[in-house]
Amino acid sequence: MSTVEENYDIPTVSLDEVKIELSKIAIAKKAIEDFGIKRSELLGEYEEYQRAGDFFSETQITLEAILKEKQEQEDILRQINNDKESLEKVLSEIKTDRKSLEMKLSQKYTEVFKLLENANKLGLESGCIKENDIIPVTSLPSGLNEFKLKNKEDEAENVNSNFTPPNSNSTSTPNLTQGQLPNPFLTPFKLPNIMFNFDPSTYLMSSNSASQFQTPMQNLGLGNGLPNALNNAARFHSNIRMMTPSMHSIGKDSSHQSPPMKTCQSCLQQIHRNAPICPMCKSKSRSKNPKKPKRKGE
Repeated sequence: MSTVEENYDIPTVSLDEVKIELSKIAIAKKAIEDFGIKRSELLGEYEEYQRAGDFFSETQITLEAILKEKQEQEDILRQINNDKESLEKVLSEIKTDRKSLEMKLSQKYTEVFKLLENANKLGLESGCIKENDIIPVTSLPSGLNEFKLKNKEDEAENVNSNFTPPNSNSTSTPNLTQGQLPNPFLTPFKLPNIMFNFDPSTYLMSSNSASQFQTPMQNLGLGNGLPNALNNAARFHSNIRMMTPSMHSIGKDSSHQSPPMKTCQSCLQQIHRNAPICPMCKSKSRSKNPKKPKRKGE
């Protein structure tokens, strides 16, 4: 009986109340679903916004780098333009200096050719040098066309042709390759002695010393022109002294007599009577009346 009474004590729920509760649950569920959908859309749009912001930042950094590089390139171009202007100024100055040097070289070449012509002419007229000992034009560096002196070169060739001996092989020149300019310091250069105010006999040497002097001269490419010219000049000077013994007494008293002379037995040149060594051939001079050596007992 007690159990039956307990079953009757359970409260009863009406159907309307159940409907109300279910409707509330449905409304809450709908609200939660709407919230989830909106939340998902919000998260998607926020993520897209973040990506756009990151792209904007990266693009801005890249743009700044490009602008910086552009500025650097402009500085480099500006520096290049400045260097270009400086080099153009230097080149213009060099061209101006080179033109002035070309003018000076033209004048120097003209003067040298005139002096060469005059030296050869005076040497031949005075007898100091022979035709095969004249100074060749090849002793000067070529390249006159570079200085626009073709006319001067033609004049020099005409001068050289007037003094060229019949034997064209008398003047030897070193072998030159095509396009190579002759070196004036290695070209055979025959120096005539036209200085009559000094005695070249004091500079002449014996055969041994002459051979020793000739070897380094040949090594320098000067050949035998210089010793030949000196020997010719010495002979000419000795002949002048023999023909005109009063030539060295200019400015002195006319009553002054020339020193006594004698003939060298080796080279047959007139030398001082008391000279122990001949200044021409460097040989010892022998007296015709030598002194007898004294005996120890006397």
